Amino acid sequence: MNQIFRTGCLSLSLTALLLAGCGGDRQQGAQPEATPVSAYRVTTRDIPETILLPGRVIAGSEVAVSATVPGQLEAVSAKVGDRVQAGQLLATLNNPSASSSLQEAKRNLQTLEGQLDQLRHLGGQSPAGRVAELQEQIRRRIRDLTETAKTGKLPGQAELVASGQELVRLQTELARLQTESAVSESLNQLRAPLLQGLQMQVEQARQLVKAAEAQAAAARITAPIAGTVLAQNAAKGAPALPGTPLFSIGSVEQVEFEVLLDPNVVPRLQAGQAAAVQVGTQPAAQTKLASVSPAVQPQAKSFTARAALPNPNGWFKPGMIGQATITLAAHKGVLSVPKAAVLRDANGPFVMRIENDQARLVRIKPGYDNGTWVEVLSGLQQDERIVYGGVERMQPGMKVTVTETEPAS
Repeated sequence: MNQIFRTGCLSLSLTALLLAGCGGDRQQGAQPEATPVSAYRVTTRDIPETILLPGRVIAGSEVAVSATVPGQLEAVSAKVGDRVQAGQLLATLNNPSASSSLQEAKRNLQTLEGQLDQLRHLGGQSPAGRVAELQEQIRRRIRDLTETAKTGKLPGQAELVASGQELVRLQTELARLQTESAVSESLNQLRAPLLQGLQMQVEQARQLVKAAEAQAAAARITAPIAGTVLAQNAAKGAPALPGTPLFSIGSVEQVEFEVLLDPNVVPRLQAGQAAAVQVGTQPAAQTKLASVSPAVQPQAKSFTARAALPNPNGWFKPGMIGQATITLAAHKGVLSVPKAAVLRDANGPFVMRIENDQARLVRIKPGYDNGTWVEVLSGLQQDERIVYGGVERMQPGMKVTVTETEPAS
């Protein structure tokens, strides 16, 4: 019985070994099965490098208005929402001394100008020409009388009396003019320094009038530009200090978007970069950065950039909050592959290129990566196919069968 059992077991063992040997021969001769995968055909696309930043709508040409001298607000003539013109009165300061100072300065100037006019006309021109004329007339009279006496024909008594009287009159007038000429010459010598000194006083008085006018004008707080009153911190009876804004005036027809910047982002921003501004439920407005601040802006307490915001319907209002998508670099028409198709090992990034229905490891040099697409700087060419779906199961040399090819878009 035992002999029969041992013989049966030996037969079964031999049979099992034969079957195992035959099975091994079949596996060595069979072809490995291809792994089904999806492929992606390498192409070019735009991969804009963007950054999303918060911001707010601000008025175009916004200007803060404050007092130039300290005082107390006597009256306030404008409120938030009012349309104002350049030069329009917004508020007045209680400054009664400014008006009296102006009147006193004007009176002083008027007095000095009158004194200057009198001094300019004092003395007049020297009568030298008239003196020479009188001297010639006297000499001619004497000469005529002398010539008459030489001929022996003496004039009558009446004529002699008349000639004598005329001679006396001419000599008297000559003496008067000579005296006036001497006085005028003396006055002219004295008048020059007096005129110079008085002219300096008049000029100083004019400057004082201008200063008094500026002081009086400072009590009138006016709009520097035409626009809308956006903010008001002025109230009747409240103090007003230089540098403290009382009003803010700006244009609501032309608005801008002020982007708040992280200091690390500032070096990468510059005027002219494209920006898509999203405010509320409105469609994104396409614009460009107009400026980037080189320093922290006091009002925003941040670095800022500004972009003109098209506002044809007046929907955007100053103070609205939004966000701007700024294009840092366009990366237009660059060779790219899906990020999911890129693998990485200790030697760097690679993809599985499909060659003759086999997966081949190809090293690539990646560029910009936006999380969905990876720019390929080298390693691949356009229209080559790479493994996309199922790439994680691939090993170099494995046979693949492409079930579908992802579209280029």
